[in-house]
Amino acid sequence: MANERPITVAEGRNLLWRYTTADQTDADGRFLFRLNQAVERIVSSGVWEGEKESVNLSSYITDEVLSLPYTYDTMMGVHVGGSPRTIYSEDIEFSVSGPGAVDPGEGGNRVIDLGFETNSLGQSIRKYKFLSSSDASAEVIGRCRKRFQYMVSDSDLIPIGNIGALKNAILCIHFEDEGDTDRAEIYWQRAMRTLNDERTLTHTGVNKPAPFQPFVTGSKPISMY
Repeated sequence: MANERPITVAEGRNLLWRYTTADQTDADGRFLFRLNQAVERIVSSGVWEGEKESVNLSSYITDEVLSLPYTYDTMMGVHVGGSPRTIYSEDIEFSVSGPGAVDPGEGGNRVIDLGFETNSLGQSIRKYKFLSSSDASAEVIGRCRKRFQYMVSDSDLIPIGNIGALKNAILCIHFEDEGDTDRAEIYWQRAMRTLNDERTLTHTGVNKPAPFQPFVTGSKPISMY
């Protein structure tokens, strides 16, 4: 199971340094380098415990286009004034069963994922087009997944708190670098099994929804969990 609280890079190094380096102080940065590789790969492989949260996005909407804060890389669900809205792929506008090309604020209650755009700071920001005209008084609450951001200092929090999963992911990276892909795959599968077991146990007894994101002409199930 994960720790009872997020752990810092310094705490993670005290627990895991021996799997990456012979130097517990990590003077050459080898541990931090491998830790970032391991966590980035884990975060890119699923939506894990602690990696999603509900966010008030009302102030990030201009002319019915939402620019997701850089802290998050995707919005998995959204409601406006308490009413859930369906998020569609941008391909819906090119589907024969879709609305066609629609300007923001002119197409009903749909929300369209516009993908990433680069902002003035050189950051990739995900944008969403709301086809209904927004009510300034209505709160827009998004269920968002946190973006992976590189850890650089001892005080940074490690987004994945499961030590067993981190250990196995770090060992996977180690054996990949050694050219031992078979052993690397064994450790990676152990990491994924640990995280999936944790997720299953955490949600025991919970009745989870099964959302569907309409995609082009059919329906493509997207798991939020």
